[in-house]
Amino acid sequence: WWYLNRGSGFFNTSLNPEKAMQYELGFEQKFGSRASLALRGYYYDISDYIASTTVSGVGTVVYNINDVKIYGGELEGVVALPWHFSLWGNLTLQKADKDGDPWDVDNQASNQLPNFPEVMANAGLDFRPDQRLRAGLSMNFVGPRDYMDGKQKTELGSYVLVNLYATYRFLQTAWGNWDVLFSANNLLDQDYELEAGYPMPGLTVMGGLRYSF
Repeated sequence: WWYLNRGSGFFNTSLNPEKAMQYELGFEQKFGSRASLALRGYYYDISDYIASTTVSGVGTVVYNINDVKIYGGELEGVVALPWHFSLWGNLTLQKADKDGDPWDVDNQASNQLPNFPEVMANAGLDFRPDQRLRAGLSMNFVGPRDYMDGKQKTELGSYVLVNLYATYRFLQTAWGNWDVLFSANNLLDQDYELEAGYPMPGLTVMGGLRYSF
């Protein structure tokens, strides 16, 4: 990370740490021992919010936005199913307002934060028959995000990731435990970017051993 200095002719001459106040209010309801539902609302008031953009031929510029307010809500739930399965999911809906963005002085982004998804969701199916075996299939959705490409407002598309994991403890002794690990990420081989200009890996399969003591 770096930022442009006074000699470059750009706006940023210093980078300040963020200062934030965070407010949350939540509610959780259990339905016996097999299900639960939680609802949470949040509000963040951030001064000197640290943002970044990419300048063609220069690189990444990191800078402060004077004032940012983020507010939203989350809904999550989990249900225990027969045969040692459990189903879980969560949904996030959020908004953000900004004031004093030196990169977007014309407010082309309509007060929206760069690379800020307004909708995110996760869901998964876990399988845990005993203490030795754990496996799961999960889905991650991130909605579209606006960002400034130079001085032009542009959009990063939404994406869906499907991931699989499994661990099995094949040896457990008084001196330590051995686990075999397996994971397959981005099963749909999606082309996506967390930030503009940084493409993420396609289908990735990994395996390994873990010793813990």
